[in-house]
Amino acid sequence: MQLLTIADIAKQANVSQSTARFYRDKYNEYFSYVGEGRARRYLVESIEAMEIIIDGYKQKQPSPMIENRLQERFGILEQKTTNSKQQTTAITNTANMAELEQAMRRTISSAVASSIQAEIQPLKYHMQMLNEKLDKQNEALNNHYNLVDERLRALREVRRESWWQRLFE
Repeated sequence: MQLLTIADIAKQANVSQSTARFYRDKYNEYFSYVGEGRARRYLVESIEAMEIIIDGYKQKQPSPMIENRLQERFGILEQKTTNSKQQTTAITNTANMAELEQAMRRTISSAVASSIQAEIQPLKYHMQMLNEKLDKQNEALNNHYNLVDERLRALREVRRESWWQRLFE
């Protein structure tokens, strides 16, 4: 589980630290953290929350709309506990949810990939059959061209002989 300072979040979200602190204070319930004061560290998901807030401000959205977007993405996190163990448990649960979401995405991706593989197999077989048929047709065509070429050469040889040589043969 990687933890970040508010400076790290500000740097990755490409805003000043003071702006990041303002947004954090205004939407504090959407930032998961451990510790207090200078020792406070945030989960990596806090970067995404910060980016949603920044995007909302850039689009001149009102605070309730930004809060709705945050709530849709994260739900409301309880951070105002005095017990450090409860904070750690809440953050761990949030981290586990993120890991679970990633695992679900991988599972869905592999299911889609296997479905696509199942569709590709018959197409590969059909393509192989068409290639074999094309090779046979090319071979037959080459044989035909060779035969025609042979007959044309024979006719040219016959024409090279004079008419009286052909007559007495």
